[in-house]
Amino acid sequence: MEHALELSKQHVQVVTKIFNEEGHAIPQGFTEEDMNINAPRLFSDEYFLFYSKHMTKGSLVT
Repeated sequence: MEHALELSKQHVQVVTKIFNEEGHAIPQGFTEEDMNINAPRLFSDEYFLFYSKHMTKGSLVT
């Protein structure tokens, strides 16, 4: 999960650089105001692990 987070951060940096070079506005994305941190979880830890495993397999194939 930590590796996936680091990759995501790198992708955001690359996309931000591309947007800046092309003169496009940077999308705002989600902020603290968009989330309810007291809401119950939607997915279990098992689901996150399953999703990460299969997304990794898919990215390795491509």
